[in-house]
Amino acid sequence: MNTNEINFPNLLLLPEPLAFEFFWKFAAFESALKRAGYRTECKDTVSSNWDKFGARYGEKALQSTSFMHAARVLEKLNPLCQTVNEQDELDWRTVQRGKDSDVQFVLRLLKTIRNNLFHGGKYASRPMKEIARDEQLLRAGINLLHECYKLDTRIQFYIQEIVELAA
Repeated sequence: MNTNEINFPNLLLLPEPLAFEFFWKFAAFESALKRAGYRTECKDTVSSNWDKFGARYGEKALQSTSFMHAARVLEKLNPLCQTVNEQDELDWRTVQRGKDSDVQFVLRLLKTIRNNLFHGGKYASRPMKEIARDEQLLRAGINLLHECYKLDTRIQFYIQEIVELAA
């Protein structure tokens, strides 16, 4: 056994194909966002700019029945974001809407799902009822990504290019 390797037990209780599908589609979408010009540059780094995307397609998204259905499902599920409580312990709270437009808010919920999966606590310490809800959140997130994909032909082009390169 290589002593430099850590043998992590499988603690992810979400179905791996579903978690991987969300991961892959979200990553491809963020790559396409940056390549299509929806990006923020800061010093030597660049990140995707969902707000810019939402501002450009907000009206179109609001007029799309399928986008609005996916958005309502996600809002109803209301993914929680991880925080620290007064006792300095990790905790969960609802995402606050703030001054976001309808589309910006639902895109922030989508990013919350990503953050929770990759940075949060989606592991065996969670109650089982939350695991079923987490599956619903991943499915709702995938549906919303599909609806966002339909809004911009440049995003479609860059994602298709990623798919072809992966084949």
